[in-house]
Amino acid sequence: MESNLKNQLPEQQIIKLSIYLRKVREIETMTANYFFEDGTEKEGNSYNTNYLSGDIYFSDMEAENHNLNNSGPFPMKDFIESFMENSWSQFIPESIDNFSGEGSSIDYDYEEFEDYEELDSEDCDWSHEHEPVSISLFFEKIELKLNSDSYAGTYKNNEVIYTKKELLNLIIKNQNILESVDPNSRYFEFKDTHSKKFWEISVSGCTITTQYGKIGTNGQTSVKEMSSSEATQKQAKKQANGKIKKGYQEVHK
Repeated sequence: MESNLKNQLPEQQIIKLSIYLRKVREIETMTANYFFEDGTEKEGNSYNTNYLSGDIYFSDMEAENHNLNNSGPFPMKDFIESFMENSWSQFIPESIDNFSGEGSSIDYDYEEFEDYEELDSEDCDWSHEHEPVSISLFFEKIELKLNSDSYAGTYKNNEVIYTKKELLNLIIKNQNILESVDPNSRYFEFKDTHSKKFWEISVSGCTITTQYGKIGTNGQTSVKEMSSSEATQKQAKKQANGKIKKGYQEVHK
């Protein structure tokens, strides 16, 4: 089972990837007023230490869509560059809405005071340089969640085991396949018990051409003119992403 799945995955496109981090250390700097026994008061800061858990998302496809439920995602190349060194802190500020946790301790600017008034949050600093607890790969047809075994240096579930290097190579290979495909022409197929359909889109300048119909036929052709090349690319990607959400699978011819 493991061998078959490992052989199949490199041929599928990774739509999205997420990592789950646990015990991310957050230090939140708060402005504060300190009150002393002699009746004086001073302005200062306090420092709340919290430990958070949450997800960070990576996706080249969804990074170009703004209608996302999650903060992010970041380009896949950012994951590739950060994975071996576990350099995740840089992604936390923009992903903080995906995190939650509890406070652990508070440090103060002054050692002896009678009362203390916490005011506004001034700054946050995050640190995390450990293996993700899990990594989820979202392919065209399946989602594969792999749990980290930091002692063995592997990511696994009950079907497949990857060393860290093997997992990175799988993702890099997937990116290389995508980069080798003509970005101005994409072909999709949809197959179920009731129908077998194809849908193809190509871009040339400000023109979008789509061809669709039953597999094995020439189908129908539709041509649409856009106002600019930028608008054309944006519209083409939106249409392609819409097909993927409906269950179409991209086929690299």
